[in-house]
Amino acid sequence: MSIKIITWNVNGIRSRVFNDRSSTKIKKDSNIIPEDNSSMMNLLKYNADIICLQETRIDSIDSNNINLNKQYYKYFNSSKLDGARGPNRYSGTAVYTKIIPNKIQYSIEGYDIEDGRIIILYFDKFIVINVYTPNSGTNFENRLIWQEAFLKFLNNLEYKLVIFCGDMNVAYRPDDIHFNYKNSSTFKKNTDGIVGYLPEERDFISKLLKLNYKDSYLEVNKCLYKDPIDFKGFTWWDPRSKKINNEETGIDIGIMRYKNIGWRIDYIFIKGDIKLLDSKVLKNIGEEYSPQGSDHAPLLTEFLIIN
Repeated sequence: MSIKIITWNVNGIRSRVFNDRSSTKIKKDSNIIPEDNSSMMNLLKYNADIICLQETRIDSIDSNNINLNKQYYKYFNSSKLDGARGPNRYSGTAVYTKIIPNKIQYSIEGYDIEDGRIIILYFDKFIVINVYTPNSGTNFENRLIWQEAFLKFLNNLEYKLVIFCGDMNVAYRPDDIHFNYKNSSTFKKNTDGIVGYLPEERDFISKLLKLNYKDSYLEVNKCLYKDPIDFKGFTWWDPRSKKINNEETGIDIGIMRYKNIGWRIDYIFIKGDIKLLDSKVLKNIGEEYSPQGSDHAPLLTEFLIIN
């Protein structure tokens, strides 16, 4: 059985993902489907079985109007908080799947904050966990609670095959962040205290790997790079950088993304008896409009279930 899965932080599902319009130009009660040449339409060309999204920033009522096509069933988890961390402004996850799950779970024991960061789908032979991990810059204490709760949850899972994916908000190897390349103009000798590269954050991934989870991208792409421009694994680029024109597309793009000066913080970890077939970052998805719809690019992994 072959499975193709995509994870993508969309940075607001109603902003330049299904069309070229920002969320302020779309009525909340509008039905939204992928338009031609949109980011989502281009993503659908990869024919994924399961699409996991993070940072959807949409409430449960409006999410009923966000549809792909008849092949996909959809599940949303929105923030239940108020104000700046309310559902239409903060967090949120979604899963579109061609395979009907047996069970859906939207929380785990030990993490009680209802900010819409978790969707867990249980299938016959495997389980998919889609997460939007708290960012330490504004949620450091919550992140530590999150990490402890998830390590306990994953350690107690009885499923033989687990897919744990999403925006983990951490670059856990030196090669996963542009300023650790000595040949880069952005090289920093001292990386202590940088959010997204903190020891506590990287320790979570180390413990995850000790539980026999495999980083699907690294398992497929076993390469070392001397210059960040050659690394095809970055999934996030700072959107605050100045814009330049991409001569290939004619569209303005952030110079950090254009020059591939980024971070690898989105992952698909897999545990179990599988054969990995492919894993790649779809960097050009999200670059269809100016400004870009998301500061992240999707990650695609395809694998074959052995038993």
